Amino acid sequence: MNGLQKFLKARNGSMVAQLFRYCLSGGLAFLVDFGLTVLFTERAGLTASLSATIGYVSGLVITYLLSIFWIFDKHRFDNRFVEFLLFGLIGLVGIALTFGLMKLFTGQWHIHYILAKLITVVLTTLWNFFAKKLLLFSRKKP
Repeated sequence: MNGLQKFLKARNGSMVAQLFRYCLSGGLAFLVDFGLTVLFTERAGLTASLSATIGYVSGLVITYLLSIFWIFDKHRFDNRFVEFLLFGLIGLVGIALTFGLMKLFTGQWHIHYILAKLITVVLTTLWNFFAKKLLLFSRKKP
């Protein structure tokens, strides 16, 4: 097996490898989220807010499944339902961070919204990754 195959298969790689896989899974989740939002709004006639909610939850589930099967190899909790709820809660904090950082960068510091969004995406991705790694996907307490 070559290096790329090992990297794509392994869950217990370095933190850098886990962060890279986490970013890939986030990209996939975004594509599903965005695609379902458009599909349900344009084709199914649902409201944009309902479609976006369906898309977001679908992306959350994809990210969670990839986290437990591809990115991380340890679990702090045995109960997957509790783990998923906490996973979602960390995501909600990420949404709040996104809102707050965008208000700060664009409203207070007058940074162009595109640059502000790029900075915010990096910061919230790091928050989400490290919070999930430390709080959910690390060794159990003795």
